[in-house]
Amino acid sequence: MGGAESTGRSGNPSQLAGTPVSGRQMMKVCNITARTRPPRDLMSSHGIDVESLHISCAGSRPLTYGTAYAGLMVFSIGNVRTARRIRPGYIYVKESSEILSVANNEGQIHGKLLKSLFNVGPQECYDAGGRMVGFSIAPKNGQYTFRTTSRSLNVSNHGSADLDEFEDWYIRMALVRWAWHDYSMAAHARNFSLRDLQSFYDTVKA
Repeated sequence: MGGAESTGRSGNPSQLAGTPVSGRQMMKVCNITARTRPPRDLMSSHGIDVESLHISCAGSRPLTYGTAYAGLMVFSIGNVRTARRIRPGYIYVKESSEILSVANNEGQIHGKLLKSLFNVGPQECYDAGGRMVGFSIAPKNGQYTFRTTSRSLNVSNHGSADLDEFEDWYIRMALVRWAWHDYSMAAHARNFSLRDLQSFYDTVKA
């Protein structure tokens, strides 16, 4: 387990602001123990199977308490041009304040996020065969929480503004696992099979 688990930090939001979110705290941010674990270790969308998740080294790190982040997960890059090695299950998380100046008006933040990474907006990405879903972590109503909504990405991907139950649970757990590794960029600390995430959940849910 990462060193952040033994800091003994207070749960007071004002005292936590700006500090790295530990693995145990990320469990609370993602409210993971209140969610139903998927019955299988596989996600599928548009005929594309995802068996593992990969946190991008191009995103923001560490994730700090109270900071707003926008994120996406890739099922397929389609014909979108990129120099990056993108596999199904690629997760990109970026501090929202760092992309506010990106020129894109599709959605509130995920259009800017997508444009910052691939230089295309959501509709152009979809037309090129890109299949992606979006999420965020942000303060809301006095709570710092994981949020499942992205109209600009999720509606085109599966008809709903929210992540589906498999996407929702596995993305949350990938963030929890990464936080437990103190946001390390080592391969083992940011690449997880869905089966590994299920097993890890069993060890920390108590």
